[in-house]
Amino acid sequence: MMPTKAEYILDHGKSLWLGNINGFNGSAWLAKYKGKLYYIEDDGTGNGYYGGGKCIEVDKIEAFKRACRFNNYKAVLNELKEFGVELSQEDVEKALGI
Repeated sequence: MMPTKAEYILDHGKSLWLGNINGFNGSAWLAKYKGKLYYIEDDGTGNGYYGGGKCIEVDKIEAFKRACRFNNYKAVLNELKEFGVELSQEDVEKALGI
């Protein structure tokens, strides 16, 4: 069976699990593949491996915003730094609309 885009990126790139969505059924990740960042969701519906989810390319500010849905911003900044994505104070302020 042909893999989905999300499955392929998670299998061949670097990924950071963000947390559960839709109760405990689904999951969300940030992934890096070929220099690009992706936000990936598995909605937990059982529609195949990631078949019911989404995989969208995001920039580092959008990645920060989405990751902050799962943890406080200071923890997210540390997680992203360990993941190889650094945000400046200006980036954080832009994400906050300041």
